[in-house]
Amino acid sequence: MYLSFYITDIKNKLVFQYLLGATAPSFKHLWTRILSTCPQLLEDSSSDTYLDHAMVGRDLEVYKYFSITNKLNYWCLTSTAKSKGPLDCFTFLETIDYILLEYFDKDKLSIKKLVNNYDRISLIFNCCIEAGEPNVSDMLYVNKIKEAVPERSDLSKLISSTAHNLQQAVQLPQQRQQQLQQNQFSRGSSLHVENEEIVPWRTSRASKHENNELYLDLLETFHVVFEKKKSHIRLVNGNIHGTLDVRSYLNDTPLVLVKLNTMGNDIGIPSLHECVEINDGGVFSPSNITFIPPDGKFRLLEYCVDLDSQVIKSGVRMKSIGLVSLHFQNGLGKDSDEFELSLNIENLKNVSQVDDLKLDLQFNVENSDSNEVAYKIKILRNTHGRFENSIIMGQGQWIFDKSTATGTVPVLHGCIEYETGRSNDQKNVDLQTVSLEYSYVGQSASGIYVEAIDILSGLTIGKNTKLYKGAKYKTQTGDYQVRL
Repeated sequence: MYLSFYITDIKNKLVFQYLLGATAPSFKHLWTRILSTCPQLLEDSSSDTYLDHAMVGRDLEVYKYFSITNKLNYWCLTSTAKSKGPLDCFTFLETIDYILLEYFDKDKLSIKKLVNNYDRISLIFNCCIEAGEPNVSDMLYVNKIKEAVPERSDLSKLISSTAHNLQQAVQLPQQRQQQLQQNQFSRGSSLHVENEEIVPWRTSRASKHENNELYLDLLETFHVVFEKKKSHIRLVNGNIHGTLDVRSYLNDTPLVLVKLNTMGNDIGIPSLHECVEINDGGVFSPSNITFIPPDGKFRLLEYCVDLDSQVIKSGVRMKSIGLVSLHFQNGLGKDSDEFELSLNIENLKNVSQVDDLKLDLQFNVENSDSNEVAYKIKILRNTHGRFENSIIMGQGQWIFDKSTATGTVPVLHGCIEYETGRSNDQKNVDLQTVSLEYSYVGQSASGIYVEAIDILSGLTIGKNTKLYKGAKYKTQTGDYQVRL
């Protein structure tokens, strides 16, 4: 059973709190308890661990979920007597994070946005929670929430109208009050008929747009580990995680068809939005996705491409994936203490640049019985960006500009500079691991693309109304590592 919810920034400064009862503690009191009983929850949320929980009392447990997208911490306090376990709590906190993104139609929530809309967020939590448990009705649909919690201008009108009606009710005699109530009931009944929806995720109030717009955003994040064997690099393991998000602002009740060309990739059994129609045989075809869309932003599908299975099926080891391929060498120079790292940024028609390119370099001493030798990394030649030594010996970063043109071959050449010299029995310090980070817009890593977007039926386009539609592609690295 949920007792309270809190949202904090990455430094755990309170941004929002929602208390379900008078006995629920404020975040200030909960924070004091966390400091004394479970300080491990205060570790840096920017690390890979973004789910955690701990006991803070005999029957009390606190859960923490870190939103990677919004850089916010979501907390909830639960009663263990009626708790359903960590999975339900973490899933619900993740759902709340996604609902807020959809409600405000944003790619990322700012703290200012949350603070300025404190009242509406409180009402959203009120819609999502019933008697201390998640609301299992259709209120978790964002369009239902938008109907219950209108825009700020509509909300102020609603409050003013309610205050005016209350003032009239106090002043009018009892007979007039009954007549007014009957009139309001009849108007409410007719309004309910008008607003009766065909599907629970779409309401009639969502069908009032000046133009009809439908945009698709395909984002792929790839995670790969490559191994360097002599002069060759081969894939050890990897996968591509893809999401297809939709922004729909269509009038009436349109039936939409999206044709997704998978380019021969096996996307497995994707996670689908409830609006997607499945045929009688229960078979899903990515080349024929039909749905009546919710209004606003929503995730149509989520999939995963297993690169390991593709390698086994084709029998060919992959040498690269994405737009950037990497090669590095150790043992160069007269004293074999130099290294060189080169990138090949492929030139593609649909992609003009890569963004936020950064490489993390890790140097290690080869196995030796001798004592560890002190050294630093010295750069001899660098064609792009800048190199920064870490405060930790043997680590550094090659950081590029905000954008780097495609079709270029950046090179970094450096050496190991020993502080006290190196004896003959000591091994060389070699570049062992390189991690890449970058993104680009214009093409997916797997080659998957939207072949067609069609409106099959249910959309009326007037003389002054236009239809806009299109698809955008973005690829980004997740865990990308090349190692010896």
